[in-house]
Amino acid sequence: MASNEPEAEVRAELRQVEEELAELRPQVAQLREQIGERWDAPADSADVATELTAVEEQDAIIASLEARREELLERLGQRGQSGDPGGT
Repeated sequence: MASNEPEAEVRAELRQVEEELAELRPQVAQLREQIGERWDAPADSADVATELTAVEEQDAIIASLEARREELLERLGQRGQSGDPGGT
């Protein structure tokens, strides 16, 4: 059982990363949609810039999580086989 423990830890971390991705992707999509809906409306340019920066930061977090996900899949010998149809 001790030989399975590291694999179990990797799988647990992979599950956590995939859960975070599943939460962040819709949040970023919603932020983009909100920014797009207000693009033509009068808005404080500082507020828009802040929102755009937040989206860019979320995109960077997503990219980091996707890279970590790929690393974990490689460690498990399952690159690209996580069941995420829209994944990388």
